[in-house]
Amino acid sequence: MRIDGCCHCGHVTFEAEADPESTTICNCTDCQTMSGDPLRAVVITRPGTFVILSGRPTEYRKVTDSGNVRRDRLKKNSKQCSSIAKLKNAKDAHTR
Repeated sequence: MRIDGCCHCGHVTFEAEADPESTTICNCTDCQTMSGDPLRAVVITRPGTFVILSGRPTEYRKVTDSGNVRRDRLKKNSKQCSSIAKLKNAKDAHTR
């Protein structure tokens, strides 16, 4: 199904294709820290379908306790409100 959304303030908007059956929750420490809750809802989009329609999010890659940069995860967030759209694979997102 087609989904669309935006960050909290509306600066960054996006659309994608997602299978509702793939919606899940995550309780890893990264998700707990970002959400401030014991778990976070996760919508997995189909590869190549996540498109940023407006705004230019900032990018953040986590540095692990060992000092390595997490190459498998790229976090993009709004410059205005810091809402996060988390992408597992940095190659999957592109701007229209």
